[in-house]
Amino acid sequence: MTISKKTVLPQLSVSVAFLDREAMRIGHPEMKLKLSGEYPKPALPIDWTKNDTLQFPLFGNGREEFGDCMYAAACHGDQTFTGNTGAEQQFDLATLLKDYTLASGGDNGLNAGQIISCWNKGLAGVHDANILAASDVDPTDAAAMQAAIYLFGGVFFMLAVPDTWLNLTVDGLWDAPATPDSKNGHGVWINGVDVNGNYKVQTWGIHGWMTPAGVKDCNPSAFAVFSNRWFEPGGLAPNGHTFNELAALWRQFGAKLPYPDYQTPNLQLATTFTNELDGVWLMADYDRDGIPDLVFVKTSNTPSGKVEVHIASGASNFQSRILETPTTFDCEQDGAWLMADYDGDGRPDLIFVKTANTPSGRVEVHVASAASGYQKRVFEAPTTFAAAPGGVWAMIANGHGVPPDLAFIRTDNTPSGCAEVHIASGKSGYLTRTLETATLIPNGGAGSWVFCDYDGSSPPDLCFIETAATGTGDVELHIAKGSSKYVEWALQTPTAYALESDGTWTMTPWKGVDKPVLVFIKTANTPSGKVEVHTAHA
Repeated sequence: MTISKKTVLPQLSVSVAFLDREAMRIGHPEMKLKLSGEYPKPALPIDWTKNDTLQFPLFGNGREEFGDCMYAAACHGDQTFTGNTGAEQQFDLATLLKDYTLASGGDNGLNAGQIISCWNKGLAGVHDANILAASDVDPTDAAAMQAAIYLFGGVFFMLAVPDTWLNLTVDGLWDAPATPDSKNGHGVWINGVDVNGNYKVQTWGIHGWMTPAGVKDCNPSAFAVFSNRWFEPGGLAPNGHTFNELAALWRQFGAKLPYPDYQTPNLQLATTFTNELDGVWLMADYDRDGIPDLVFVKTSNTPSGKVEVHIASGASNFQSRILETPTTFDCEQDGAWLMADYDGDGRPDLIFVKTANTPSGRVEVHVASAASGYQKRVFEAPTTFAAAPGGVWAMIANGHGVPPDLAFIRTDNTPSGCAEVHIASGKSGYLTRTLETATLIPNGGAGSWVFCDYDGSSPPDLCFIETAATGTGDVELHIAKGSSKYVEWALQTPTAYALESDGTWTMTPWKGVDKPVLVFIKTANTPSGKVEVHTAHA
């Protein structure tokens, strides 16, 4: 695309750049919201500007004379969402213009497909300012437009601005009759409807109004978006509808959401274990049959005074115990207990990452081999890491015969405000760091962190299983691609599970399943009084 026209708006003293109207249509969503069945019919007026207390700046599409109207309109959409669910997002203009010019190949404007692509990834350097899906709306169907604005927070509207409409003022009206100018292509955000059915248009740093008759005279097109930003923690939208209710309506209207995975529970099994909290629950394939076994590493109140390993086989639906043994370790809780194949024999060794009260003052790794029944230590050494609170420790498999790498996922008080991944190589005895990077997963969420191979590429992906105060009201999976060094999403999705924290959440490979399985080991408040295993597949 290229800028087709520049002009000055006489009433606003704003210099604006317009786009070619037909070129703007390229890449529009193929799906269209088509109202069917019963749906909430909104009462008018609708006003998501909070009585004009929210701010919708020019963002370059005005005095700075950039042709970024489409990018500005998307940012206005995100500001509508966030302003109604908490603090209104404030975008940095320099970052916004940098990202816009990168997406447009200079100051060339954006078409519908390009702005949807930008919005999918996150706007103006704000990763969370993203959408899950977009769907066309017939702009001449007043019922569809009003429903989309009410239910989903607004509508992205594109038009060919008639020259007579260039005299717009605050609260001014765009009405028929009018003649569209194909060189005056423009994108705006609509976030309100008055009692007469006129649409509230955010553009050029002000708002105006557009009549339904005017819509028909400006060569219009429109799409709605579905964004997590439209929901408060707990999954409630400002209109009182839950995430799941709006997701169901979105699908009812003929549109799609990118949620094919982890939507259906597969297993819900009571196990051989009674509810137990004096230790750590893990999934590991101890018997090497491809089905993960349930492992309880009991770290306190053991009869032997030693850390104990108790394993129930996955092949028996976790009914038969295939190992129960004290280990070489004294009862110890100053660190993280993990299972990983350290010595390359294909069986999970017991690894203690000691993070406090170490003689060396460094984080230490201690490994007891599965081959010895966890009686013999095959590695003990300090690492490159100083004691570091506010994070999670993990082991990352490196391939057969190579010790796994040690990863520290720092989840609090990072300079970037996002979780960080710090990796020390197993080959170096955990003395050499091979990666230190900020991810795109924000700090502060409650849940579990685990590495998993979701997209089939190397290195493994980083998964945050969010279990409290989620936007959808369900447990959510947020997976960052390892191949991108954790700065691109592989998956973001709600799951089949309501928010639940009475246990351990993890991801694990499973024989016969292409992608890692989501597992919840429920260790308290179970009807049977037994530990339960719940799974959902991709």
